[in-house]
Amino acid sequence: MGSTPKALCLKLDRFVEGNQEALALVRVPSEEEEQLRAIHRQREQLVKTRKRLEAQGRSLMVNHGIEPVQRWWKPRTFAALAVPAWMKELLNNSQPILLALEEKIRALTVKLQAAASPGQPRGLGLMTSVVMVRFQPEYKPVIKWRRVLAKGALATGAARKKAIVAVARQLAVDLWRIRTGRLNPEQLGLSI
Repeated sequence: MGSTPKALCLKLDRFVEGNQEALALVRVPSEEEEQLRAIHRQREQLVKTRKRLEAQGRSLMVNHGIEPVQRWWKPRTFAALAVPAWMKELLNNSQPILLALEEKIRALTVKLQAAASPGQPRGLGLMTSVVMVRFQPEYKPVIKWRRVLAKGALATGAARKKAIVAVARQLAVDLWRIRTGRLNPEQLGLSI
């Protein structure tokens, strides 16, 4: 963090005096919420590990002049893999681990998708909706996008596109919150 106790006290004093930007309020999740988030975090860690092991196998092939094969560890692909016997033996060390990881990832994916509420808005996947609810249970609409849009409207090229994408993302999230009943349109300043 890098702040001294004196600097923190000054920030706290400014916050108490009404400067809402002096400190950021952080909502501490409950133990139950953390347990629900742990499932998604573990899935992400397993996916990262699978990608790392898969990349190591492809790297081995490339380092020895062999065209890399995507998903080389899948049973049919591995059986048909045209590599020297010594390389196949090395790849065989990782292949069962990758298959086990894929099975665990698939099971966690099904578990997470089953937790999604029915009637998702079009374009919002089951995994995304579950992660949004678990990581932002007390979502409040972001007002900041209006400032970004106001600045972005004057900009051209990449800055303009960035502002439009930010507004579109926020709109998708707000529409999802309305659809699932977490907010009503009036709370967002919308009239339908």
